[in-house]
Amino acid sequence: MLVGLDYFLLGGRRMAAPVLGLVPMDARYTARFASEFRGVTYALAWGLGLTALEQAVLGTAGMLVAGVPAALLEGVAMGVTALIPSGGTAIVWVPVGLALLLSGRWRAGLFVLAWGPCWCPPWTTWCARG
Repeated sequence: MLVGLDYFLLGGRRMAAPVLGLVPMDARYTARFASEFRGVTYALAWGLGLTALEQAVLGTAGMLVAGVPAALLEGVAMGVTALIPSGGTAIVWVPVGLALLLSGRWRAGLFVLAWGPCWCPPWTTWCARG
């Protein structure tokens, strides 16, 4: 998905010209459709990127509070996995929380397992709507 988005953002006009010539609509409608499509694509790219950044920052903050040794690395991993729909950051914070529980750090483990689903996604949803 990211590779395709990169191609669309960098070479979209050059790629779209031959395709738009095949669309069986009047040229003015095709141009308006292409303009709207471009706007939606840019908005989607910015929205995904900023949401991933926001979840990475919140996840890193939670890991730092819990005292996770590699909190910055875990935060970067959350930023990358935040691009996966429907709970991508859980790929990071669930194993970290379970590892903390299994290593005997109950408070830190429970905190991470509570922080992930209760703070990161609701906060980013609230910011996106606000």
